[in-house]
Amino acid sequence: MKKPTFTFGFSLSELIQRNDKVVQFIARDTAEFARFGYSEIWRTTIEQTASELRQVLPDDYYGAQQKHKTQLKNDCRKNLERIIGDLRIRAKYALGEKSYDYQMYNFTKIGVLNDKELITFTLHIKRTAQDHMTQLALRNVDQLLLDHIDAACQQLDDAIDDQQMAVSERREMRFKRTQLANRLYQFISEACDIGKNIWNGTNEAYYTDYVIYGSKQTIDEMEELEEMEAAAEEDTGN
Repeated sequence: MKKPTFTFGFSLSELIQRNDKVVQFIARDTAEFARFGYSEIWRTTIEQTASELRQVLPDDYYGAQQKHKTQLKNDCRKNLERIIGDLRIRAKYALGEKSYDYQMYNFTKIGVLNDKELITFTLHIKRTAQDHMTQLALRNVDQLLLDHIDAACQQLDDAIDDQQMAVSERREMRFKRTQLANRLYQFISEACDIGKNIWNGTNEAYYTDYVIYGSKQTIDEMEELEEMEAAAEEDTGN
């Protein structure tokens, strides 16, 4: 899916701030806008769009949630690897490190597997251990240990799902935020064009009110989105 991008070169807070000013000017010039077919409903739609945008949490929030879920997933993986490591050392001395039975487990492969692959590989380890329970019992390997491996594997599987949901939610909210912001940008850009046309040559002060949206000043803020930073860099040619 193509990454959603903003169609303007400043922060969301600046967009909303400029919108608030322009909406005031539209309300002042209601009669003039009506001559061009812009009703009160149109202004209300702009206000509603800005309100929806304000209610969307910043990307920082969803990014933090994604990092949190990722950390939980990493912790679950470490726990699973620790328990498998327990089985590994027991199997090494119960079966013999050079034995064919021990080589069947292929424990060294774990380090190169991704999370999903580890889930499947853990099933192989558990099933292989079940076939060697008599020999492994010499080093106190029992069903309880295998159950711990199974539980840790399920925890990792669930944590992977939670992480993917966090990534999906962040992507969805980025798309929603971008759509709303671009829609609001389009609304007030149109309003500024009409407003300048209305007062061009007749009222310089009112005309200037609508020129405010022509500024391309970028505002630095802690909550500015990564996409906005990229768009700003492209705007300035950096």
